[in-house]
Amino acid sequence: MSNPLGNLQREIISEYDRELSVYKDFVEVNLKLFDAFIKENKISVYSINSHIIDRETLIKKLSGQFRNISTINEVNDLVSIRVLTFFEDDADNISEIIGSEFNVVTDLFMKPETRDPKRFGYYPRQYITRMLDSRLEWIEYRRFKNLMLKIEVKSLLQHAWYEIQHLLFGEEGKTSHPELFRACSRVIGALEIADRELKRVKLINNKINKSTQSAPDGTTPTINLAPDHNSHRPVREIEEIKLVPQPLEDPVIEPHVATEPMDSEEASNFEKISELVLNDGDVRIFDRKIADIYDTHLEYKEHFVIELSKIAARFSHFSYGDVKNILKKHMKEIDYIKEEFLHELPGNRNYMVRGMSLLYMFYKISSLSEDKETVRKIIKISNSYGG
Repeated sequence: MSNPLGNLQREIISEYDRELSVYKDFVEVNLKLFDAFIKENKISVYSINSHIIDRETLIKKLSGQFRNISTINEVNDLVSIRVLTFFEDDADNISEIIGSEFNVVTDLFMKPETRDPKRFGYYPRQYITRMLDSRLEWIEYRRFKNLMLKIEVKSLLQHAWYEIQHLLFGEEGKTSHPELFRACSRVIGALEIADRELKRVKLINNKINKSTQSAPDGTTPTINLAPDHNSHRPVREIEEIKLVPQPLEDPVIEPHVATEPMDSEEASNFEKISELVLNDGDVRIFDRKIADIYDTHLEYKEHFVIELSKIAARFSHFSYGDVKNILKKHMKEIDYIKEEFLHELPGNRNYMVRGMSLLYMFYKISSLSEDKETVRKIIKISNSYGG
């Protein structure tokens, strides 16, 4: 018989009932963020699923592992997201994104040396996270300040074995029987090899596709599929796969604004603005907010950043700190950006260009100072990008 709940546990259940709609909003926001991160980094995933524990499960937890907690916010798996990838290295890449886009409270990924030798299979990447402080500054996210999100990432093969081991060996997923131990060791060894070989297949396929596209006279080049002499080296060492942020190639859609060759000063300014667009956390968040208005993803366009850097040169008297403060000030009016600044763009966008928040900031400064020439140039650029 389960232990009866005390007054504190009953209060936690009551809070769960009151705040359930907030938990649902929280998981929807994070699903949207994950979808954006994956699109931006061109990572193929099999599925992204969310879960909020139900009332009965919460009651069981309050009678068990969470019986000594004082608030519902201490239930670290109240809201969770699980990402399944086709390839193990994509799970690694998503883990890197989690480290940069979330405040990781606890990293539950168990290293090989600390694993239970009687528990077979893969150990999923699990993280207890909160929203970044920079996101919590937004009024619509402040209600999520104390909420935690559990994120689990694993490949399809890892998930398949996870389901099998729990089917065979129960919730703990382990056995002490010697014969089962040996049999499962052989299975998991084969699965680990399969995961590595799948990564190699993906790399070879990418090389074939690239070579086919660049082959002269439309001929298909010959690719050696025999094992590489470097195959003992980690896959990342053979072909480095850089994650966020990096310029994304897009040979199909060309921007409408023509650009001239840059001199050395313009090139230097372009590098600074490109660094700001790609790596500054606030700029990325504000760009994401603009993209969310159009319900689309973000893409880096070098031609746009070139034009943006030329506009930025007109404001060279501003320091980096000035830019950050002015950006934060004007992005508080982001809800009006569609009507005020991007009103000529159609609502159905294929993508939103990275750095649009900076262009909007320069637009606001130019408008307030009545610099009509700069305003005209900015409007022309804004209407030429977005997909």
